[in-house]
Amino acid sequence: MDLKREYFLATTSQEDLWPKNKDIVLLGEWCKKHTANQQSNSDCQQIKFPWNDFERLDKSIKYCQKTYENVLKVLSIYLNEVHGIEKDKAYWRKIVGYFLTIYIQTLFDKYTCLKDAKDRFESISTISIDQSSYFTCNDALSFYEKVRVCDNLNLQLYGQISEFLGFPIERRINFFDQYQNEITSNGTNKISKTKLSRFLENILDNGKESEVALYVTLIGKKDLFKLSLLTGFKAWPIYSFPQKKYDYSNNQDMREGLNNLPTNDEFERLVLSTLRVNLPYEFLEGFSFIRDGIKPCLISNVPKKIITGVGFLWDTAFSIWAAECAQKGTKIYGVQHGGTYGESEPSYGEIFERSVVDKFISWGWSDDEDVIPLPAQGLFGLKKVKQSKKRNKEVLWVTTLDSRYANFLSHLPFSSRFLEHFNWQVAFWENLDGKVRNSIKIRLYPRDFGWGVKEMLQKKCSGLKFQDNNDSFRDSASQAMMVVLDHFGGTTFLECLSMNVPTIIFGNPDLFKIRDAAKPFYEELERVGVLHYSPESVATKLNEIYSKVDDWWGDQIRQTAVQKFKKNFALTSNTPIQDWARFLRQKLNPS
Repeated sequence: MDLKREYFLATTSQEDLWPKNKDIVLLGEWCKKHTANQQSNSDCQQIKFPWNDFERLDKSIKYCQKTYENVLKVLSIYLNEVHGIEKDKAYWRKIVGYFLTIYIQTLFDKYTCLKDAKDRFESISTISIDQSSYFTCNDALSFYEKVRVCDNLNLQLYGQISEFLGFPIERRINFFDQYQNEITSNGTNKISKTKLSRFLENILDNGKESEVALYVTLIGKKDLFKLSLLTGFKAWPIYSFPQKKYDYSNNQDMREGLNNLPTNDEFERLVLSTLRVNLPYEFLEGFSFIRDGIKPCLISNVPKKIITGVGFLWDTAFSIWAAECAQKGTKIYGVQHGGTYGESEPSYGEIFERSVVDKFISWGWSDDEDVIPLPAQGLFGLKKVKQSKKRNKEVLWVTTLDSRYANFLSHLPFSSRFLEHFNWQVAFWENLDGKVRNSIKIRLYPRDFGWGVKEMLQKKCSGLKFQDNNDSFRDSASQAMMVVLDHFGGTTFLECLSMNVPTIIFGNPDLFKIRDAAKPFYEELERVGVLHYSPESVATKLNEIYSKVDDWWGDQIRQTAVQKFKKNFALTSNTPIQDWARFLRQKLNPS
């Protein structure tokens, strides 16, 4: 513990809020400006990132899951009281569970880092946001999106936790107008729809009246219509729920009770007390309005089955409707909507999604009787690329990225765990032959999250060419001579395998923990040289096969390993819609 000097703890990268008369301590990498012209904080002391300690990470993930169950229990009772209803924990899990999962893990990361800072420095102060500037999100999705990118929302959370832990507060910032502008500008993007698209949706939007309702499943409109037709129109899509303007003004009386919910655990007390400000409006002030809006759907029809990919993540109205239907006997099927499922140790997303459904439709894998493999709907329509001289000579290097702030705890890259990932990217480039370098074009993740990745790579990887992200990934991959992926578990790998694009993949096993059932498939890919666990190894292999990529990829032994992996994690079919229709008919009319 440092006793002699006075320090200021910076919790975000907003340097204009830092005092000039104290030594600055950075809470983490997210406090740095990752741009070439912003290096003023590079010499500051920094708190050690806690989640590179894998034992600590494991314990914390389990603790957060226990906290989630405890908080959900008392919150369910409270929500019943304020809304004048009697619903069980399973009902509220479907509605508030996703937000609560993210919120608890986000808060626990910040709580842990702040406690570590307080243990290290005795005389250290920080800043907070004035309560008049506090912001409450509308729903779970907006909170998730904003906490990934919005400095002020993160500062609000850091300030609330700092005051809870007894940090001396240097000053309380009041920037309501600036805060509102940032919050609004970092909202989720709404997809603009053509008149034809809206017309087709209005015609097809009959899921609430059908026996099987399909909601945000990643199945395209044409395929949804075919699926409906093949089930005798017993399965129909839902595109929207009744939309009304809700009064999102803060109900202080309704929120104050959150501060008094019972717990003997310090962190649980922090979670419950901060929910008074941070619980989204749609779960309190807007809940009754939304519930009243979906009641006509329950009167006209309750489907036998509901199938959804991200409905419980995206839409409070859907979540309430599905929870009400479940209490009336509807069976709910979740459906996989991307990579990592079945491959990595179960993430917070997979754990939550499977906890709110009766069955889960996977892209090929299964770990119990409740997981049903079906052709991957996210890969419908992908055509195999024929080996042809028409493909260009480019090697497409595809990357991944996420927020500088930790908004989940997992055995995947997140927050400052990406620093090691960046080091591997540079090492890969440095070990490539000149002719291979000349052919490589890198495709960055669509969002930078303030990391300054392009500037970093331009500085450290001289001559590296960048692809325009406006180009379709699938088109670019299908035209490339080869694809290199620098991360495991991504949807992009499954897409490449489905298109039969020559692909090589590498990643850090410390950043991606493979579940036991998937290890044999990964070992096979490693044995045939498709998968690598070091940047040097993959660079050496790429140098070796660069002039004979198609022959290397088409090797029978290698293709056997690739097809085994594909069958288990990227299952496809020549008749995927018919396979899905057959499955639905069987579930509706079991023999």
